[in-house]
Amino acid sequence: MGVRSYLFFFVALALVSCQKKMAMDHSVWESSKSKKTPSFSEREWNSLDKTKTLTHQIEFKSQRIANIPVDGSYAKLVQDQKGVARYIEQNRLKVDRQAEAAWSSLIEKYTPKASIVGPSLRSQFSALKGLTIERPELVFVFNESFLQLIWRALAYDSKGLGWLVDTDLDVTKYQMRRAGSSFHETTATVYPQGPKRSGLQDVVIKNLSELEKLVSPELRLTTATVHKIKDSEDSLRFDPPDERFDQVQVFFTVTKALDWFRDRLGVSLSNPLDVQVHVGYPDKTNTSFYYQGRIRLGAGDGVSYDKIPMDPSIITHEAGHAIVEALTRLPYENEGGSLNEAFADFFAAVQLDNPNMGEVAYLNGPFKRTVANPKRWTAKTGGLYHDSAIVSGLLWDLKRDLGVDKTLDLVLKTLARVTPSTDFQDFQNKLYFILKQELTGEPRAKVARILREREWPEF
Repeated sequence: MGVRSYLFFFVALALVSCQKKMAMDHSVWESSKSKKTPSFSEREWNSLDKTKTLTHQIEFKSQRIANIPVDGSYAKLVQDQKGVARYIEQNRLKVDRQAEAAWSSLIEKYTPKASIVGPSLRSQFSALKGLTIERPELVFVFNESFLQLIWRALAYDSKGLGWLVDTDLDVTKYQMRRAGSSFHETTATVYPQGPKRSGLQDVVIKNLSELEKLVSPELRLTTATVHKIKDSEDSLRFDPPDERFDQVQVFFTVTKALDWFRDRLGVSLSNPLDVQVHVGYPDKTNTSFYYQGRIRLGAGDGVSYDKIPMDPSIITHEAGHAIVEALTRLPYENEGGSLNEAFADFFAAVQLDNPNMGEVAYLNGPFKRTVANPKRWTAKTGGLYHDSAIVSGLLWDLKRDLGVDKTLDLVLKTLARVTPSTDFQDFQNKLYFILKQELTGEPRAKVARILREREWPEF
């Protein structure tokens, strides 16, 4: 079943809610304004991961009520290289002990039913019959002024696309939306910069722990095709028409991207990426997305896209989302989603020294979109990728006038303050704060000129 047909099956969500009105509290702490560092109890806050950059140590936490995560809650803790707290931003739901105790009894009642939620969804709703639904989890969702307890599951359709399925506790109604836009050394044949900008070359693939599955400490790659790499292979030299070539090419490109983030930005992921190619096999799909540590790639349908695994901009872009997620937890929709796409495009363009996205795979033009664009702040339409170009274009201009190293430093310091709540206005405020803090003289004048030309708010 295709993406379009799912949209007709959306059902209004009826969820159990607490009757006492609540509010999500948003707060910001800076060491320059207050010496008393906020504390986070282990009972209420769960550490998601810690990430180091060249300039900061970043930790994300999520709030839990009765040990159930609260959707939309977060705490971003930013420390300097010496481990001293400098900046903390958080979204926290205030819940008293009495309300928490009431929720605990409900949680105790429904937790044992997790295993039947997936089968129940598939049996009741025809639109979900073809989905592979992973074991759901209980999640608190704050809706306007009420707290709701729901089931949430990650599901995959026949084309390998990821979907988030939310349902009420008794699985009577549901709502579904897209999820998010994987030690051995051997020789492999790849296009180091993609087939348009380089020829086939032999390269050394390092740190493989499983040759057959292309597993390294940084990623685990699998394929949906029947043409899999075997341990008996003497090398990873395959011709481009061979589907095993795509597997090696993607592994090489993702590894190269992650190496760049580590070497240039000092950022490494805390968990390996899970990457799958030829999603939807035997059909040729245009799948290309990242969500929660997973990259899924189709081969291209030959109409709109072709040779997706050979397009370094697409692969590097998706790997970039993993880094952006680790640093910011930005969403994948609305203005936060546009910012997410902008950063992924910009990082891919800088790595590849090429502003054009989809140059290899996109068939209906020379490329799908470009960061070398003139889009202005005043041209916002609400379109996810249209508006992302406003930000990626600005960053590309900054790189042109300030140089790669300085621009990356500014972007990294701005990302240290970006959170899941950041929209365009908040991003502009945080970017300007960093620009004013870091730039003086001619560099600052150059940036002011770029901002004026792009009709951004007054700097």
